[in-house]
This record gives sequence, structure tokens and C-alpha cells, in this order.
Amino acid sequence: MSIYQRKPLLILILTLLIGCLLGALLTGWLVRSKVANIRAFTTQQGFVVQMEKLIQPNAEQAEKVREILSQYGKNNEQLFLQSHNEVKAGLDKMTLELAEILDEQQITRLETRRRTIKELYNRERQ
Repeated sequence: MSIYQRKPLLILILTLLIGCLLGALLTGWLVRSKVANIRAFTTQQGFVVQMEKLIQPNAEQAEKVREILSQYGKNNEQLFLQSHNEVKAGLDKMTLELAEILDEQQITRLETRRRTIKELYNRERQ
């Protein structure tokens, strides 16, 4: 097979690889963007900003809308924190119970995963 016969095949393969790479990058970007929008709802300020974008209040409504959203945003933030604390307490209890029957390697894997999740959570809350 000469170089002239291989050229279309190489172009096709290169095009497919570039398409796959761009698709993967675009998907990752979209997912991160959506997750960031969802996480914004876990803070009072993020909730207010996201809801104002959605509602698009006019100049007359803006102040009243912001007051109401701020009140409910504070409530939502407290609920998310309460929920997080309850999940953490449940996982702590589970870890204690599992520690009685797991070997050292299994416990280490479990603790490593929990530390990783905690670090990610703390980084995103800042």
C-alpha cells in the first residue's frame, strides 16, 4: 500500500480521534458547568444569584424579589448544611460498625475515600 493509498485512511483516523477528543472535552466542560450551577444553590448568595437569573425581575421588583430570595436562600443553605451533617454522622456510624468486621486494607481504602470526599467538599465550599 503506497503513501497515496494510506493518506485518506490517515485523514479519516485523525478526524475521528480529534472528534472524540473534542467530544470528551465538551462533555466534561458541560458537566462541570451544570454541577457548578447546582452547587450554587447550596449557599444563600448562590441561590439568590441563580434565582434572579431565572426570574429576571424588572427594576420595580428587584429589591423585593432579592429580599424574598435571600430569606429562602438562607433557609436552603441551612437545610443543605443540616443534611450534610446528618449524612456525615451516618457515615461515621457506618464506619465504626464496619471497622469491627473489615481487615486493615479495607478500612484504609474506606478512610482514604472518605478523606478524598471531605477534601473535595471543603475545597468546593470555599
